[in-house]
Amino acid sequence: MVIKKVKKNWLVLFVLPFGLLAPFVFSLAQTCPLSTTVSGTTVTFSGELTDTGGDSVNYVWFEYGKTSALSLKTAEQAWTQVGMYCITVSGLDSSTTYFYRAGARNTAGVSYGETKSFTTTTPQAGTDFSVSKTVRNLSQGTSFAESVAANPTDVIVVAITVRAGLNSVSNVTVTDNLPSGLNFQGDLRVDSVLRSGSITSGLFLGNLAAGQSSTITFLANVAQAQSFAFGETRLTNRAVVTAGSASFSDTAEIVVTRAQVAGAATTIPTGFTDNILLDSFLIPLVLALAGVWLFKSRILKFEEWVDVRKKQYREYKSDKTLKQKIAKIRTDEIIKKVV
Repeated sequence: MVIKKVKKNWLVLFVLPFGLLAPFVFSLAQTCPLSTTVSGTTVTFSGELTDTGGDSVNYVWFEYGKTSALSLKTAEQAWTQVGMYCITVSGLDSSTTYFYRAGARNTAGVSYGETKSFTTTTPQAGTDFSVSKTVRNLSQGTSFAESVAANPTDVIVVAITVRAGLNSVSNVTVTDNLPSGLNFQGDLRVDSVLRSGSITSGLFLGNLAAGQSSTITFLANVAQAQSFAFGETRLTNRAVVTAGSASFSDTAEIVVTRAQVAGAATTIPTGFTDNILLDSFLIPLVLALAGVWLFKSRILKFEEWVDVRKKQYREYKSDKTLKQKIAKIRTDEIIKKVV
């Protein structure tokens, strides 16, 4: 659960009656699950303060109840930085649905997270633990969530948090059978420490003390585009945690979208039009062959036409030359008379 920014311009005051406070434990980010988890009649509320609003101290808490009126509230805790925090509440009614939301305040006012719900169970001796699974799209820089969108070849971070309840648990093993389309890529870590072993065949964690949690993370990548149909493909990834004969599980979802390549008309000229007379190469070929045939058959009598044109040109040149000579003789006679 994420708390929105507590902004300086908020002027909302918070005054509501609440019931008695249940026993709780306040924890810092390094021991908090990535989301609210339930184990039997114990719940660990998990929240995140994303902005201090400029104050040196903020106060955080959770409100909860069997109805949306949220008649119960944890004690407020001073918080001096942004980041994850969690509060564990025990002694709830078994097999009961509760509603809850995170709250935070500073000198500017109060901010609330989204109202959500959880359902308690009846714990069994020696099996009082919970498992929470989330995923994050590392390629797209998303936050951890129960469901993320992805494209083919994206890199996904998978996180599995196991938490013991009021009792310790022994021989804890975590198994994650990746679905088809999601491939293990390594970087297997337990509480940020690199580990050998296989998450797909079972990673042995050992024992967890009462209230202790452990988070396993690893990388997986989405398969190539050809592994998916066009449109959306939902990959459900299930983690199974066993402790002795008891078994718990949780799932996360990767929604893979393979985009269909849309056909686009090209603007590159091809030399063709929608006119069959212009597009057909047979027409120019027929015209060229017809012209050759016409000249070969002398239907156009091209040579006779050329000879006539040559004769006319010679007559024109002779007549012009004669006229020039006559004109010169006359000019000479006129000059002699003048002299």
